[in-house]
Amino acid sequence: MQATLDTIETLVIAALAEVSGELAARCGNVANLGKQTLGVANTAVHGALTELDGRVQDHVT
Repeated sequence: MQATLDTIETLVIAALAEVSGELAARCGNVANLGKQTLGVANTAVHGALTELDGRVQDHVT
């Protein structure tokens, strides 16, 4: 009986480690996607502000 419980415990620990690793990998992927999204948004905002600045300068001068 103890051997069976030990085997079950080992299997459960291995399964949890595998799930934990998968979750960590997915979280890393989400973090990278978030960084990429922020980078694109930053570029878009910078471009829009640059264009707006050019328009303002055209009206000021």
